[in-house]
Amino acid sequence: MKNPTFHQNQYFRIAAILVAFILLLTACQQKPAVQTAVKGTPKKLPAAPITTPADIAVQSGVRITIWHTWEQSLADAFASVAGVYEAAHPSVKVTFVRMDNLQDTLKPALAKSEGPDIIALSHEYIPTFAQSEQIVDLDRSGISPQFLQTNFTTIASKTFSWQGKVWGLPLWQDGKVLLVNKKLVAEDTFPVDQVDMFTWIDKARIYQERNPRNYLICSPGLGGNDVYSAAPVFLGIGLLSFLDEYGNGKLGSPAGLRAGEWLQEFSKYSPKETSEDICRKMFIDEQVVGMVAGMETVAKMKDLPVEIEVRAFGKPWLRTHGLMVTRNAVERNSFNTALDLVKYLTGADAVTQVLLKQYHVPVSSAVLKSVITTQPILKGFVSVYEEGIAMPTPALTPKQLDAIGKAVLAIYSSAKNPEDALLEANNILELEAKKK
Repeated sequence: MKNPTFHQNQYFRIAAILVAFILLLTACQQKPAVQTAVKGTPKKLPAAPITTPADIAVQSGVRITIWHTWEQSLADAFASVAGVYEAAHPSVKVTFVRMDNLQDTLKPALAKSEGPDIIALSHEYIPTFAQSEQIVDLDRSGISPQFLQTNFTTIASKTFSWQGKVWGLPLWQDGKVLLVNKKLVAEDTFPVDQVDMFTWIDKARIYQERNPRNYLICSPGLGGNDVYSAAPVFLGIGLLSFLDEYGNGKLGSPAGLRAGEWLQEFSKYSPKETSEDICRKMFIDEQVVGMVAGMETVAKMKDLPVEIEVRAFGKPWLRTHGLMVTRNAVERNSFNTALDLVKYLTGADAVTQVLLKQYHVPVSSAVLKSVITTQPILKGFVSVYEEGIAMPTPALTPKQLDAIGKAVLAIYSSAKNPEDALLEANNILELEAKKK
């Protein structure tokens, strides 16, 4: 056999290089890839199909960590339900961890590939967390805004959609309503239109003229620093938000100033100093017909011999709580398991076992349809919430909330005139917005 020529040797070398390159490329393709996104846009990660229980069961060593801010009783109830899920999926281990400052601790944890696969948080954080790629959209697995609309109440489904994508599944809503002692209600006690805030002033005045030692309404936000209880007044008068998406405060708008005038006038016919405890005691002692409160107050009074009726007082400021999947789940290849768990915990069975017993207002359409006719208080909350307004996104900071609360309190106590108090608070809202 003849020795290879120079050109033949060159061909052999080129062929060897090509074979090595093909083998290297094949090996690289066998590793899971995570696609990074341009900063400031939602992360574009590979699509993943929704798993079935059978798919999850064959996975080994899947650990899902859920960070939350819940009270202990609620966390224990969800952990119990998750235990049923674990029993059906022996390879899955679910751990619940309470985080007092979840909003600030999540980002640094994710940067080190630490922390949760799922977070439990309210809707107003979705835009910030989505833009910073801390949570991932669920559309990659076929969960669309239409899925939300079919399975959850209208406002809840809207709050968990952002920029046309779904960023989690909702569990419950909270907002303030008017709890009424039905025994004290006459035909003309309340306005026919309970969002007509200026008629409320007339009704409060008439009631006090008839009952000089008592009041029509006690609100922790009217006489106390509780923005969530005061917000229904502003929203009922026509202020859609305290701060718009561009960081412009709205307390100095015509609607905001009208609300200030309302506060000044209504303060003549309601308690001057209030809190949740003060209002609840006055309610129990029949010193007020109604108190502005949430479902948590109903839980505290559940054993009292008072027949409670739920009505509107303005429009409630609604916060929707739910579960969101973090980017850890994608990078750890546990996205499908995390999503299946989220669907389970927000499903009808889990919600019925947990939220109804824990005195929360669920947003599952299936649950509400099955129980609402037998639970008049829940029915009342749901009815009032249908006319509510979702809290704005991004979330107001504690300093912004405090500024609004102090302005209301200053007007109510006559420490400042409405315009000065509201414009001062408005400046704080805008200055804080610039820091974000």
